[in-house]
Amino acid sequence: MAYHKCFSFLTIAFLFCVQSNLLALDSIESPRTGEVIEGLHSFKRFQVIDSLRRKITYYVSAPTKSTLPLVALVTGSGCVSHFRKKANGSIGGGYQNVLKGVVSGRAHVMVVEKPYVEFLDFNTSPGSAKNCSINFNESHTLENWSQALKASIEDAMALPFVNKSRVLLIGHSEGAISVSMVASMLPEITHVATLSGSGPSQLFDFVAMASSPEEVQHIYKTYEAIQEDPLSSIKFWRGHPFIRWSSFFSFSTIELLEKTRAKLYMVHGENDQAVPVSSFDALVVDLKRKKRPFSFLRIPEANHSLNKPKQSSPEGMRNVFKMISQWFLN
Repeated sequence: MAYHKCFSFLTIAFLFCVQSNLLALDSIESPRTGEVIEGLHSFKRFQVIDSLRRKITYYVSAPTKSTLPLVALVTGSGCVSHFRKKANGSIGGGYQNVLKGVVSGRAHVMVVEKPYVEFLDFNTSPGSAKNCSINFNESHTLENWSQALKASIEDAMALPFVNKSRVLLIGHSEGAISVSMVASMLPEITHVATLSGSGPSQLFDFVAMASSPEEVQHIYKTYEAIQEDPLSSIKFWRGHPFIRWSSFFSFSTIELLEKTRAKLYMVHGENDQAVPVSSFDALVVDLKRKKRPFSFLRIPEANHSLNKPKQSSPEGMRNVFKMISQWFLN
């Protein structure tokens, strides 16, 4: 199929670009210095060229005098920047700010902007690819996104204030399968935590959450339509183009995690309305069946953001970050 030919081409492109990337890195400011952004005091901006010759931007919490472990946070779907401008003109952030507060003084936090997402970009449909740029929708696949993450994490591990012997990847929602793929590519990753992520496949998630047999059949018919035109960036289903679905549907978090020797921690809310807890259960059962050591937590009543009914965001996520950071750092 054209889909497989396309991604075989990307593999060839990766090999072709290894040599040329050494030269391409000289065309941008050295990522070893870090750029100070006005109004953004707790993070510095770095750039690197990935295997697809794209300039990737990532942010690392401000350097400290001591060398600290690295925690890379990868969040969910969509084309929103990790930072936003508030009504009063100041710059706010997402979960990375919460995580930084939790691990302050004990680890560095990093986040990576998705290719073709600029600093402070906002989408009126968060989590969706609607209103995203053409370039973003044409390029956002699990394979391509993982290459950007891999390049950024490798670059960050080489920073002089980072202790590369201990590296944790935390992925939430779409980020869960993303960090699983990166960990399968980088043996240097020592710890992986997946939050509210899929298990067998995102296709399984939709089928498991279907409310009727008719909806199940509709999902399978849609899947067949996606397979017939897997590279389309203009045909949409549930907020994302076919090219995105054909890519993510092709991978299993279970299979990716089986390829890494990193220590694992999985967390899921029992009242998650975006990714069914049955997907999490399938992940846990399969890893247990294969005698893979790991830790996991199934949170009663918690939603996709890991908040319980009486909790306000981001209280639930902060509690999970505390638990995971203790597991990682101790």
